[in-house]
Amino acid sequence: MAAQSLGAYGDQAARTPTIDALAQEGAVFDRAYCSTPLCAPSRASMMTGRLPSEIGCYDNGDDFTTSEPTFAHRLRRAGYHTALIGRMHFIGPDQHHGFEERLTTDVYPADLDMVPDWNLPMEEKLQWYHDADAVFSAGASKATVQQDFDDEVTWRTLRHLNDRARANQRHRREGRQEQPFLMVTSYIHPHDPYEPRRSTGTDSTMSTFLTLPTLRFRMPRPTRTPTGCVP
Repeated sequence: MAAQSLGAYGDQAARTPTIDALAQEGAVFDRAYCSTPLCAPSRASMMTGRLPSEIGCYDNGDDFTTSEPTFAHRLRRAGYHTALIGRMHFIGPDQHHGFEERLTTDVYPADLDMVPDWNLPMEEKLQWYHDADAVFSAGASKATVQQDFDDEVTWRTLRHLNDRARANQRHRREGRQEQPFLMVTSYIHPHDPYEPRRSTGTDSTMSTFLTLPTLRFRMPRPTRTPTGCVP
């Protein structure tokens, strides 16, 4: 979803109360850019801090090699508990890439089914090609695979936050140092097919976020090298 289509960035027509509230309570980046418009290479680039061309990920059919260090590897090295919940579109056998836990499956397969066939005529499109048809056929839906997946992602996220809070409560009782954690929650929406639920007049997602547990611990700063990089 483009920034110019979000209320948090000043759009008067957009109705995005949950994202707006997250922006108000969190951090808003005015100059954040994707290195590629495709899912898998963009996420691999985000995980590694390197351009897709540097790690050999050019499209949704490229293997994200397990030998590439990610921010999850670096935070685990710094003592963080790391967990991934939801979609990440990792292609290849490694479905963790440094995360200690992965609490859901992915909504897309991890195989090489999305390798493009450059020999096909332009009018012969593979099943996963994206075009404007998804926009013209968009509409409300009672239930979809994507909605079910996002529901599970939210449930797992809230449970994991409570699990980490309980773990640190136990550490305090035992006189041990609390463990900081990294949790990455990733939804499929907004993504084609554009089939949201019909509005019920309430924002249940917002009320869910307002019941998150309070976590009390000081997050240690990772050691930095003279160049300012986290080793």
